[in-house]
Amino acid sequence: MSRTNRTGLAAILAGVVLGSIGLMGAGPPPTPVFEQYGGIIKGTTKDALTGRLLSNVKVGIATTENATEFFAEVTSDANGHYETPGLMKGVYYLNYSRQGYIKVKNVKAELLDEGTEVGVADVVMTTALGDGQFRIVVSWTEYSSDAVADVDSYLAIPGVSTPLYYGNKGINYYGTFLDLDDTSWAGPETTTIRQLYPGVYTFYVNNYNRRTDWWALGQSEIKVVVYRGDELVKTYFVPQGQGLTYALFNIVDGQVVDIEQWDNDLWTH
Repeated sequence: MSRTNRTGLAAILAGVVLGSIGLMGAGPPPTPVFEQYGGIIKGTTKDALTGRLLSNVKVGIATTENATEFFAEVTSDANGHYETPGLMKGVYYLNYSRQGYIKVKNVKAELLDEGTEVGVADVVMTTALGDGQFRIVVSWTEYSSDAVADVDSYLAIPGVSTPLYYGNKGINYYGTFLDLDDTSWAGPETTTIRQLYPGVYTFYVNNYNRRTDWWALGQSEIKVVVYRGDELVKTYFVPQGQGLTYALFNIVDGQVVDIEQWDNDLWTH
């Protein structure tokens, strides 16, 4: 997950070419667009299964959550990049859509200043799953001296002693798959549950490469997005804190149950 490269906006958890810009319909009063001197929001769009950049993603920009109409819209280019027109300072909500992919809504971006500020909102998108199937997508910061380069995903499976992790990547592991394992900044790292067994699943992330720095995981701007079937169910952020392992949630009888706590007793390799 990228950081802002100037001031203001914290990164939202992934040489920019301006996409097509459109003014759209009624709804909230339009926000003024300052093409020459306004602040901008930019980012990349990626595929959760391949990690490749996605073109032709429509990004609708609104000033309220759950908007159905947008005051402006841009489209990601052939390299998966997009950039908004110049905007006044304020809070914006970005909504991403592409044919065949699950929509990502209400990605919050805040511009605290006008003119030179650049906000970054990178997004990973996935195609729809079958009924009752889950996909979990982890992304984190680009290079940072105080963060973790290799954030590892773990999924504890009911009745199985060893969780799904990088050691069993790319195979059908009791109905689960580690589809993508990113070892050097940003992600995505992607886990899919194709066959759900009775019992409790536990998903957690671990600091792989900075074992002596117990603060690094919490400074890595980790974002975890959970999809079920054809919908985005929940988005989590790992907070600042001390520990090597952070538990995000359980899946119990097909329902996502929050954990959100540091737990260094969980199994890791």
